[in-house]
Amino acid sequence: MCIRRISSVIPLKCVVQTAICRCHNRRQSDPVTDLLPLSALDAEFAAAENIYLPGSMAESPALRDYLVRNPGLLAQKTIYGVWIAGINAFDYSGLHPSARNVAYFTGPALDDGIRSGRTRLLSLSFSQIYRHLATEAPLDTAFLHVSPPDEQGRCSYGGCSDFGPAAHGRAKRRVGLVNRNLPHTFGSAWAPADSFDLLVDATGPVHTLPVSEPNEVTRAIGGHVASLVRNGDQLQLGIGSMQAAVFQALAQHRDLTIHSGMISDAVMDLEASGALANREGVVRTGIVAGDLPLMRWIDRNPKVHMVPVSETHEPGALLGRENFVAINSALEVDLLGQVNAEARGGRIISSSGGLTDFIRMAGFSPGGRPVVALGSTAARGRLSRIIPTLAPGVPVGVVKSDPLIVVTEHGVADLRGLGFDEKAAALIAVAAPDHRDALSKGWADLRQQLFG
Repeated sequence: MCIRRISSVIPLKCVVQTAICRCHNRRQSDPVTDLLPLSALDAEFAAAENIYLPGSMAESPALRDYLVRNPGLLAQKTIYGVWIAGINAFDYSGLHPSARNVAYFTGPALDDGIRSGRTRLLSLSFSQIYRHLATEAPLDTAFLHVSPPDEQGRCSYGGCSDFGPAAHGRAKRRVGLVNRNLPHTFGSAWAPADSFDLLVDATGPVHTLPVSEPNEVTRAIGGHVASLVRNGDQLQLGIGSMQAAVFQALAQHRDLTIHSGMISDAVMDLEASGALANREGVVRTGIVAGDLPLMRWIDRNPKVHMVPVSETHEPGALLGRENFVAINSALEVDLLGQVNAEARGGRIISSSGGLTDFIRMAGFSPGGRPVVALGSTAARGRLSRIIPTLAPGVPVGVVKSDPLIVVTEHGVADLRGLGFDEKAAALIAVAAPDHRDALSKGWADLRQQLFG
């Protein structure tokens, strides 16, 4: 669509047609040059009240730096975004006293805004966040980080297609932040270049994360988790050293596929070992969270399909999948089989993310295995992460009625089909040996409280 307000500068369709024309006579990776400068964003910010800014691995360093230099653009703005602790470390609402955030995760960068009331925190699972952005958030303008249009005039979301499509569909106006360095990816998550009201040149660094190296504990956990996986299974894992250890331990498996909200550099190890199936679309994900080698690996790689959260996390998209193995991390598991993935020391430090979506769907999957993996202790062994019961007020990410397999470095506790006493005994058996006597005493006290 050519919008009159920008057509006097460069009509958008002219930009797209130029890009398509040039693609016939140049390599597909050549940059698109006919884009507006970042200063063209000023009018877009001035005209909007509720905006979506890309977060997670889609965060645009070029846009962030431009807003740091021009903080007045965020005056009187309500900013919607999915900023994830450990991936994002910037609070956009802190740039102007009248700016406000609507966030779905907490973390160190947002702590001050949450305490002061500048940031409104919504407690939603990944699938619920997508639905909120797609159907409820009152978005005037969505700023979306995309690759240059290809020969069909399509912009991909690079290595992060999680929530961008939801904001694209909901917003009244759409601005494409075109980054020549962003990998061009395949899958269902792409947007026609002429669906944007504005395309600006936001070329700059691609958001990356350093590689996480497993340690002795995570390697032990990885070995136990790998023992639960069979050839031909479909896996869901997050990111981090534990997940990397799992991939390394799966080197002798074969014909594995990935359906996951996130992938990390460790997926390349899986391919190198021959464990990853060798066909198109064997990796389906919405977030590629890794370093530059991983970004190069996904660029025009037909094995990787980038899809939105509506395809990675929605129950309707997951139901019916056979042999689906969901492998997630947690902070604590209590002797009832309840899981805390959000709070430490009584303070919320994260969100349940995709934990609830994936664990529940793996439980429904024919042949599925819902796995929560964690180290048995914290604070250098002083605290057990297997505990008698979750503290009051701690959000429960997995309830006691959900089928669950718990893995620590000490072994596997398959809680599916067990009674209360059997669950407690199985969990105590995979707790750190130094804490087992206290846990047995804690279970006796809790049992008396619950059943008399």
